[in-house]
Amino acid sequence: MSNWEKTKKKLDKLDLNYSTLSKDQFKWFKEACNKAKLKNKLTNDKLIGHIKEEYEIEYPPKNIVKMLVDLIDSKFSYYLKTLTMLSKDLPFDLDQIWCNFQKKNEFNPPHDHTGVFSFVIFIKIPYDLKDEIKCFNTGGEVYNSKFVFHVINKLGKIQMWPLEVDKSFEGKIIFFPATQVHEVFPFYTSNDYRITVSGNIKLRVENA
Repeated sequence: MSNWEKTKKKLDKLDLNYSTLSKDQFKWFKEACNKAKLKNKLTNDKLIGHIKEEYEIEYPPKNIVKMLVDLIDSKFSYYLKTLTMLSKDLPFDLDQIWCNFQKKNEFNPPHDHTGVFSFVIFIKIPYDLKDEIKCFNTGGEVYNSKFVFHVINKLGKIQMWPLEVDKSFEGKIIFFPATQVHEVFPFYTSNDYRITVSGNIKLRVENA
């Protein structure tokens, strides 16, 4: 069983959504990342990542936006009920989208996002997770290169839920409430880029 298949079970326990991109969707995101890097429109001043190359991506076509919004389903029913500041239902829409060209030793500290929902799409994973785990000899979990959600357990303590990101994650998307705290640990064993796409979903006010 791949690490992605194992991760899906963990995401189900957290009531988070996920999907595999179609070939055309994955192709669009890969090309969008390459274009963004060439345009060099950095968005670091709007983000918390300790990553030098974070680029704004062009707004996607309607079919891509629909795919993202359609990931808002019954898994999030409880979360949506907490949006009590609204007097009526409003449509969801993509607000921000960017790509991260992460180099070894770079990282994303614990943070959340603006908006209602957020997502991460894994485009390229350059390392072998087994090599990353061998870097440090610890008495517990080795967090190198892992994507980690921070959750509150039954005892009220903050608990880390690491996702063992490897090449089986390429072309996969994880979708979660924007308030969900998460972080990305650095990797050490590759000189290539780890490429991901992130974005936020907000409520659209018509005629605003």
